Amino acid sequence: TFFFCVKINKTPKIYYLCSMIEVNTSKAIQDIRRALKDLTPDEVRTVISRAENKTVAIANTEARKRIRQAYKISAGVLAKAVKVKKATKATLTATILANASSVPLAAFSPRKTRLGVSVKIKTNRVLIKHAFLYSKNSGSIGVFARGRYVGNEFQFRKERIVKGKLFKMINGKPVPVDAPDMPITELNTLSIPVMFQEKTVESSVQQKIETYFPERLIHEVMYLLEKRNSM
Repeated sequence: TFFFCVKINKTPKIYYLCSMIEVNTSKAIQDIRRALKDLTPDEVRTVISRAENKTVAIANTEARKRIRQAYKISAGVLAKAVKVKKATKATLTATILANASSVPLAAFSPRKTRLGVSVKIKTNRVLIKHAFLYSKNSGSIGVFARGRYVGNEFQFRKERIVKGKLFKMINGKPVPVDAPDMPITELNTLSIPVMFQEKTVESSVQQKIETYFPERLIHEVMYLLEKRNSM
C-alpha cells in the first residue's frame, strides 16, 4: 500500500490537513503477478515508484482542474501553491504538497465597484464593501482594505483615530496631521488545502488515482521487461 497525500508546507514542520488518499496496490500487483515474478525486488520497487510518479502527476492535474471549477481561482496562483513530491524506491510515497497560506482575494476575478470590490468565489460574486484595488510592490494588483486581521477575522477601520491639534484640509475635511491610522491590508480567503477537502475535488482525485495507477503499473512492468529483453 502506498499513499497519495495532501500536506501543508509550513516551515519548519510539515502538517497533515486533508485526509490521505490511500490506494491499495495489492489487486493491481496480483493482476500482473507472473510478470512481477520475473523482476528482482529492486526492479519491483522501481516500477511501482515510476507508476506512482506518473499517477501523482495525473492526480495533481485533476486536483487543479477540479479546484478551479469549484472555486474559480486563477490558474497562476494555483500552480504556485501546489507542488508534487515524487516517490522513490525507498519511500514508495508520492505526495501533493499544498501551501498553507491563505489565497489572496485578487485570485478570484476582482472587480472595482462604487461600493468596494467584488470577487467571484464558486458560483457567487461577493461584494467586499470599502475594499479597493491596489498595486503591490511586485507590480501585481491586490484587494486591500483599511484595517487589520485579528486571528482569522478582518476588522475594517470604522473611523480614523484622532490625536493632536494640528489639522490640514484633505478632500474638504480637516484631518489631524499626526493622526495615526490603521494600515491598508491585503485581503485573503481560504487556503488551498481547505479547497482540496471539497467533496467534488477529493472524490474526483481519488477516482482518477484508482483508475490510472493499475494501468500505469502494468505499462511500467512491460516496458522494463521489453527493455531487458532487447539488451
